Amino acid sequence: MSENTETDRPTTGEKPKGGRVGWLARHTSVATRLAIGILVVSVVSLVGTLIVAVAGSGSDGEELLQEGLNASVGARAAEINAYLNHVTSALEAMGTGPTAIEGVQQFSAAFDELEALTFDDLDAERSELAGFYLNEFVPILEEVRGVPVDVLDVSSGLTPAAIYLQTAYIARNPLEIDEKRLLTDAEDGSTWTEVHKKLHPIFRDATDRLGFADLYLIEPESSTVVYSSDKRIDFGTSLESGPHSGTALANLVRRVASSAVPGSVAGIDFTTYTPAFDEPTAFAATPLFSGGTLVGVLATSLSDDAINEIMTRDWRAGRLGETGEVFLVGSDGRMRSDSRAFLESPQAYLERVEEIGAATAEEQNQMASLGTTVLFQDVDSRSVRAALQGESGIIAETNYLGEEVYTAYRPVDSEAYGWAILVQEDRVAVDAPVSEYVNGNLLLTTVIVVALTFFAVAWASSFVNPLRAMSAALARIRSGDDYTAVPSSGAREFRVLAGHLSAMVDDLSSRKRAVAEALSKKTSVLLALLPPAVADAVVGGDRQLVETVPHASVVVLVFDGLDEIFRTRDAAANRDLMHSIIDMTDEIANVAGLERVKVMGDTYYAVCGVDTPYLDHAPRAARFAFDVQSEIRRFAEENALDLDVSGGVDTGSVTVGLIGNARLIYDLWGETAEQAAKIAGLAGGGQILVASDVRDRLPNGDGLAPFESEQVSAWVARSSDLDGGSQA
Repeated sequence: MSENTETDRPTTGEKPKGGRVGWLARHTSVATRLAIGILVVSVVSLVGTLIVAVAGSGSDGEELLQEGLNASVGARAAEINAYLNHVTSALEAMGTGPTAIEGVQQFSAAFDELEALTFDDLDAERSELAGFYLNEFVPILEEVRGVPVDVLDVSSGLTPAAIYLQTAYIARNPLEIDEKRLLTDAEDGSTWTEVHKKLHPIFRDATDRLGFADLYLIEPESSTVVYSSDKRIDFGTSLESGPHSGTALANLVRRVASSAVPGSVAGIDFTTYTPAFDEPTAFAATPLFSGGTLVGVLATSLSDDAINEIMTRDWRAGRLGETGEVFLVGSDGRMRSDSRAFLESPQAYLERVEEIGAATAEEQNQMASLGTTVLFQDVDSRSVRAALQGESGIIAETNYLGEEVYTAYRPVDSEAYGWAILVQEDRVAVDAPVSEYVNGNLLLTTVIVVALTFFAVAWASSFVNPLRAMSAALARIRSGDDYTAVPSSGAREFRVLAGHLSAMVDDLSSRKRAVAEALSKKTSVLLALLPPAVADAVVGGDRQLVETVPHASVVVLVFDGLDEIFRTRDAAANRDLMHSIIDMTDEIANVAGLERVKVMGDTYYAVCGVDTPYLDHAPRAARFAFDVQSEIRRFAEENALDLDVSGGVDTGSVTVGLIGNARLIYDLWGETAEQAAKIAGLAGGGQILVASDVRDRLPNGDGLAPFESEQVSAWVARSSDLDGGSQA
């Protein structure tokens, strides 16, 4: 088909629209129309085009700036909300699980036992502990504050049990002051230490995995910190009457204990916290219940490290120029994340705030000593006040360092912390290119505008409108909202271009549907073969996925009698039977929180604690084995099959991941997996055997009978041994 088709001219009997100008718009080429324009305006048209470009660039630059600031503040606000939700979800899960509940009960009982003892050498221990406070703790705190500190302000009111435990786990602890948490056994032979040896590795691992600074178990009546993972000087003290009773943590514990709503999580904003050497610290806590009775409070402290990582991501990646930054502000108008200028040059920053009076001498000393502007830098601006009142927007203002900036602001969706988030860009850096260009051409622009106004309006409209229509259509196509044909109007070249673009859009739409269908099929297949998180990683292109989990449980189940059944049936019947067995087992695994790793012949491998870090992974794994055994026995009875289930369970460190290049296989390996398989191979007659570490974690594990074997150390489990041991 030639370019001179029916679309190039009016239909017979149709009167041309727009007179000669309209006819020229439809029947002249772009080259011809541009030539006419050049002949009319000559050199002036070139200058005018430059001026129009300046105006357009200024407008486009402002729009791009607003889009960039809004995108940055929106993305970081979403990440902060996700982090706070992570903290809430993690505490809620731990607070309703058996480990934390049993832990606070055991630590409280052991602490009370210490309080009831008569210590022959308590005075010596008190003296040793006083030496730690005087020689190690107080000097660091005085350096941070820049003023003398009375040791009695941080050490008075300690009970005998608190003195004993702080001496054993802090004063006598040979590790550095920030590494006291690594000591598991003080070797003092106390009941408290025996509980600590069993539970501290679990709580310490949970603290590290979840990104907490510290984890506390608190007895509710006296608000005594009966356990602390980090072993700071609040360990063993009463938050009701001890030296830290006026802290944010004490206030939060009182609030949580008084409300005592099961499964609730409360938080309190950053404050300086003496046991952490006045480092800015926030807290979150949840009540612990046993049989409807409040038995304790589980609390955690949060440092500003995770928040700073989120806030600095954009400018560290070069997305905010040389001066742009993102930061949080609290309800008191002070920073909750670090200033970019401080992180890049602390000394220059401190000199600047001293010059403009933006911080007191004490605040400057604290910023220098602690290496942070959190809580110490005041940010009093219109954007902060507006955001704290729930508003969002973009304004030009002066920032906390006296610099002219553009600021995008919005509140953070959190009632507990009440923060505002701001993104700022230096106005001089943003406006300089456009201002320089405009100032240099201002006089020339004035002269040209008068001459070109009338001509440019008529000419530019006829030329640009078809492009605008096509641009709008392509924008809709790009966003995925509309795949309709590109509108065809204007000059002949525009209509030809629109035809080509419409054909391209049709092809693009078909390809998009084909890709979506292929991806959907691929994802469905992967979800059937792999755990959801692993399947998502493979779809995203990650084929090197591997992870070592220090605390998990492996279950290996053997379907006894399956080989004999297969010999008496045809292939189709065997296939259907295997489908039924695996589907039943997978359904039980999903409910119990386990992941199927693989099926080899009559053997089923599963793991608990990898995708979700359950603290009670061992009881869950054992319960799963008995639930499968019960279901398979029911199924065998209904279908007159001689079929039973035996198995083995072990707990410890496992490595899981994808292996292979051409053909991916999801598998697990390590000593724990090997031991579980070995135990399962020795089990028979419907026995479920567990390793010693699993037995120790079962509610009634002390009553298990040993399995007679020289090859392994295992125990014969019973379903009754799991009563109270696993919670969904």
